[in-house]
Amino acid sequence: MQNRINNNINFQGGFLINYKSAVKGTQELLENRIGHGKQIFRNWNGDGNSVFYVMKDSKDYNIAQFVKTNELKFQYYPELNTKLRFDTYEPQTFINYLKENTLKVINKFDELMDFIAVNRQHKAIPNSHLSVEQRILNKMQINIDGKKPVTNSKGITRVKDKNSGKIAIFSPQSATGARYVHIVPEKSHWNSEFYMVDNEGNILKQFSSVDGIFAFTEGFNKAIKHHLHLD
Repeated sequence: MQNRINNNINFQGGFLINYKSAVKGTQELLENRIGHGKQIFRNWNGDGNSVFYVMKDSKDYNIAQFVKTNELKFQYYPELNTKLRFDTYEPQTFINYLKENTLKVINKFDELMDFIAVNRQHKAIPNSHLSVEQRILNKMQINIDGKKPVTNSKGITRVKDKNSGKIAIFSPQSATGARYVHIVPEKSHWNSEFYMVDNEGNILKQFSSVDGIFAFTEGFNKAIKHHLHLD
């Protein structure tokens, strides 16, 4: 169990979250930071630890990182939003809606990240003084000592960490807004790392299996094609 709370709170769709094993204050922080545009159904199915949130549509997905960091049990309903106008004072109407309709439900973090990467556009924080490349490098703790990352004509950025000697190679932004990052270790016999990240450097997915690395390579190449307007 984590002993701290992630402050990044924004999401779309519907989340059924169980706080039974959460750090004290997690629920309060989430609900305070969400702000307006939410519907909250407490004591879901008679369980005082379970709360169902229905949100306005958003292109942010920080709630996924919140769920991961705080190790929360969840069910994600991407087809729900406040436009359906459920009444929090009449939860049975909402319950009936879920029973009568076959909705997509995601309860595994990797699947949640896969869905978001494919179906949600990810944008950098507006007016940031840092480039997208630098934000990614900072998040992944790659130190290039103030040097400006150099990107080639294909949109590929390649930088070397001044301390560890490892090299980070990352793709241009894909059609879904994600980027693919290959971390090459200093020693050739050490394992390389393969990630899908957002424009802030948050890890959406890590690839490790043979099939995963194949998917990474495919995604990397598609991102290049998208950058070159070939897709």
